[in-house]
Amino acid sequence: MAGADGILIWLWLEPLGISAAIGLVLHFLGALIGHLRVGDTRGAAAPVVPLLLAIAVLALRLLTL
Repeated sequence: MAGADGILIWLWLEPLGISAAIGLVLHFLGALIGHLRVGDTRGAAAPVVPLLLAIAVLALRLLTL
């Protein structure tokens, strides 16, 4: 929830929004890697959509600086 709040706050505080988006990308990337490391291929699909959304948010934010 803190990452989502940080992304919403970016509308007023750019550095906080960028760091929140980076944190979410790292979080979901770590979740995906964790699932794959233990061989949980079914569970690995769960963090993919939020990871892609976090990457999109980060990319859009960086492109609009």
